[in-house]
Amino acid sequence: MAEKKEKATAPKKTPAPTPTRGHVGKGNIHTRLARILAQIEAIPKEGRNDFHGYDYVKEDTLTQQIRPMLAAEGVSLIFGADEIQLVENCITLVRCTFTLGCDEGDPITTTVWGAGRDADRNNNRGDKGAYKAMTGSMKYFLYKTFMVSTGDDVENETAPAAGRQAGAEQELRITPGQVKELNKLAGHAALNDEVGKWIKKMLDDGGSQVAAGRIIAEAKKQIQAFEAKQKAELDAAEHSEEPGHESEQHPREDPMRGGEAGTTDDDDIPF
Repeated sequence: MAEKKEKATAPKKTPAPTPTRGHVGKGNIHTRLARILAQIEAIPKEGRNDFHGYDYVKEDTLTQQIRPMLAAEGVSLIFGADEIQLVENCITLVRCTFTLGCDEGDPITTTVWGAGRDADRNNNRGDKGAYKAMTGSMKYFLYKTFMVSTGDDVENETAPAAGRQAGAEQELRITPGQVKELNKLAGHAALNDEVGKWIKKMLDDGGSQVAAGRIIAEAKKQIQAFEAKQKAELDAAEHSEEPGHESEQHPREDPMRGGEAGTTDDDDIPF
């Protein structure tokens, strides 16, 4: 009986692995960051500091644009606060680290210092200085790492004078002596509502030495005018009481008014 020959069969092919979900094959961290840089658009300055009269880019505006790009490229961002220092004038310094990484290659770690000032009207340290410093650190890490354009240049000599002055004023912060003087002036009967508002704002939020000096100078000017007017009225009253003199009736002005208030432009101190 003839033997039955078995048919030779081809070896079974191993199926190719199914690609896993994720961002495999997108390159190392530098390649991915380069693609993100190509997508970054100019970000407008939507924040406004009325006290110093300048505009700024909000942290939320930065993160809302950059975060989806990081996620699409499979790039993680890890934040850490490594060191906190308390310095004079109620300023808190925080050393923050930012690590950008992906599933291919080595991560990149950057260190950025942030500074935050938080004080009450008596210049006592508040509890928000560290958080302000962390926010500033995060904002400028994103701002510089991704080369975000705001459409202007702080060193541009043709920029509006108010903007350049605001940047210079921030370099020197209000001194304890100025805080003490503002506390003495606060609530004086000679000051109109506008000056009283700026004194309170300076004591509550802080500011520069230049801004504080302008507020103090205006307050003293109003007090001097008020005291001179009081002295003149007192002299006139004493003179009218002498024999042979009749007192003239004049409408008394309200010393609290300080003239017509009108509409105040909050973009900068109006005096």
